[in-house]
Amino acid sequence: MKLAVLLGLVALCLASSCARSRGDDAAGSAGERAARQSNSEKPLLYFSYITTITGSFVTSGAIPAVDLALELINNRADILPNHTLAYTSILDSKCSSEASLDSFMGQFRDTSQPTYISLRCCGCSTATVPVADISHYWNVPHITGVEGSIELNDRERFKGFFRTDATGEFTGPALAEITRMFGWMQMAVVTEGQSVFQSITDSLSSIFKSEKRILDTTATTSGDFFSGFPYHLIHNWERDYRIIFLNTGWVQAYNVLCEAYYLEWFPPKYVWITYTWYFQGWWAVDYGNSSCTPDIMRTMLKGALAINPVGNLLSDDRDTVTISGLTPAQYEQQYRSLFSEKEYENLTEFIISGPEFDATWAMALALHNASERVNTNNSQGCEHLSGELVQLEDFDYRNDKMGCILKESYQHVTFLGVTGEVVFNRNGSRDSNVYRIHQYHLLEDGNMARVPVAVVEILSTGNTFMYLGSFSPDAIWEGGVPYDGTAREVLHPNHTALIVIYSIVAVIGLVYTAICFFFNLLFRKKKVVKLSSPNLNYLIIAGAALLYMSVFLYIFSATNKDDSLTQTLLCNFRQWMSSLGYTLCFAVILTKAWRVYYIFSNPTVIKKITPKDWFLFLMILLIVSVDLLIMLVGTAVPASRLNAELESDTQHPTSVEDDGTIASNLIFVCVNNRTVIWFAVSYAYKALLQLVAMLMAFHTRNIKIKALNDSKEIAVIIYINSIVLTLLAVVDFALYRYHDVYAALLSLALLVEAYVFLTLVFIPKMVNLARDPDGKKIMNTDLLQEGTTRETDDVTELKKQLSETKRMLQEARQVQVNMTTEDRL
Repeated sequence: MKLAVLLGLVALCLASSCARSRGDDAAGSAGERAARQSNSEKPLLYFSYITTITGSFVTSGAIPAVDLALELINNRADILPNHTLAYTSILDSKCSSEASLDSFMGQFRDTSQPTYISLRCCGCSTATVPVADISHYWNVPHITGVEGSIELNDRERFKGFFRTDATGEFTGPALAEITRMFGWMQMAVVTEGQSVFQSITDSLSSIFKSEKRILDTTATTSGDFFSGFPYHLIHNWERDYRIIFLNTGWVQAYNVLCEAYYLEWFPPKYVWITYTWYFQGWWAVDYGNSSCTPDIMRTMLKGALAINPVGNLLSDDRDTVTISGLTPAQYEQQYRSLFSEKEYENLTEFIISGPEFDATWAMALALHNASERVNTNNSQGCEHLSGELVQLEDFDYRNDKMGCILKESYQHVTFLGVTGEVVFNRNGSRDSNVYRIHQYHLLEDGNMARVPVAVVEILSTGNTFMYLGSFSPDAIWEGGVPYDGTAREVLHPNHTALIVIYSIVAVIGLVYTAICFFFNLLFRKKKVVKLSSPNLNYLIIAGAALLYMSVFLYIFSATNKDDSLTQTLLCNFRQWMSSLGYTLCFAVILTKAWRVYYIFSNPTVIKKITPKDWFLFLMILLIVSVDLLIMLVGTAVPASRLNAELESDTQHPTSVEDDGTIASNLIFVCVNNRTVIWFAVSYAYKALLQLVAMLMAFHTRNIKIKALNDSKEIAVIIYINSIVLTLLAVVDFALYRYHDVYAALLSLALLVEAYVFLTLVFIPKMVNLARDPDGKKIMNTDLLQEGTTRETDDVTELKKQLSETKRMLQEARQVQVNMTTEDRL
């Protein structure tokens, strides 16, 4: 398969004439400086040097480090004493897979080119991966110092690849450990659409998911590095993320920070995390975004964190002499001084030049080891391969044995470099489980400095986090560790004004109920009250009291979000209380109307037997029992039983507390698994009672004795009840998730019901009692009619009314006799 891929690439290269993208001549001549200064009689060993001079990730700032290493190596008598190590020219991969393949194929197939003993390629992971995939077919070891992609760890695929920079393999676990140490439960990641970045986001996402923490990875870019950042990705974040990891190159990081400035995402409220390998002063470079200035970027980066594997930076042992004869501090000084020379004046200092410097030393040491094996005729491990052991200057790409010797020599290299101990693992990479954390500090002169504050080590037995020097959480974060924006789940109560107002109205209603109770108790023997069946009135008072008390159960709820059992009991209990209160009140009204209808249904016969109160009590008990049975069945059946469930408050999903923290407001919702049969039967039963009451009121509408004729009051009750029941049904089915509206409308309906029942039953009695305390006019014709009878000259009409009045007086006397007899019993 890979041979087919190789042949295809070769064909592609030949078709395009293998055009090469070379760097300028100054860079090439600078690269050969070491060869010119060395003994010209020594054979030259050339390596192919391809890096990113232009493109999305420029690493040409490492060229002075490579040249410095070559100069030191070629002046050493103990390393490659019989050879001079050099490169011919520098080719530009443009951080593009197409350009890097074109450059590679051009050098390795051009017969005018020297035979390259090693390959330094290609400046960024995007350009390196396709070349590393095929370079081993030429038996040439491939080494680099700036490719961090985890993909390149695949030894079966990248057989001859080595690197001295640390990979991003443990970047995800290291970041996860940092967030644990600071107690951050959520974070957002801005990811650049390249494999080297995406693999880190995937690793971090897996860890956060396993720990049930929140990581937003939606802000992932794609396309060209310089195409501009799609800012809508961060605008559309569903949460208020305060910790944001910029898993991108410095250009995209600059763009995101610039946009965040105008969104007012300022430190210390927001914490930004970047990579340490961004070059020094990256925040002060003009990337074509004229809306931001260096001062703005300093504002955004103050207190920000930067993270990178230890192997990518210079060693902390600044004064330890390394294989090069330089300490890390001396190397840094000499490297920076080179930028004052003419051939490097157009280059920019590269923050991770150390791995490139060490990669050159690794290459030299590996070639030295290979040369020693050739001189001692040591082909152990490679003896079965074709080819002969030859001097390095006689190597050719078809010599499999020498290719094996070179690869094994690279694999066994170990030395102390300016970035620390360099040892290749079985994947050809350096172990990178130690990460150094830096923090951006604003200096007095206005510049930014990245100060190391902590170290994270990722181990299979458990991670370690250690502060450096005098640093501590309080020293790193002024005012305490920043809040991560995690919404604190709180149970959101109903609005305070709603609770206060409805509580006051309900209390007034209970006082009103007490007044009606004492009125009925004190004046139960008065004729006006006696005719309204005072014993039954107590049931209306009890029902109204239940309605008033159920209001409190709707406006208050459980105070602990973990106490769902209490809220479930409350959901069912308030449903029982409000239904029982309503049915009790309406059953009394209905039975009283039925008794009047029973007495006056036959206009020609005076009833000998009037239904007693005990009989009406039985009727009320029957009506209420049916309602209770419906409630009992609905509560007993799991599918229809009300259960309390926590849901997000649809009216106020989040709120900001006084200390700036975010509260995720939850509410208890009473649900019944979407089974509507119970509600339908309950409301249908109440509607049936209203229909019967309507028929009673219709048949008794012509009774002239106002103390007995409640048809108008019943009509008003039925009219209001119809509106209230409709309102209750709509609220129960459609608005139960809007807790303030739900509580307000349901409580209003219950209050209206209670006030209507009490007012229409007792206020007329109170008014009539005030007008006629002794009930002497109870049978007067002035009280027998709806109002004053209009005078008429029509004698016939007058006689007709007189006859009707006499009949009604007889009926009324019979009712009074029956009521008196009942009181005696």
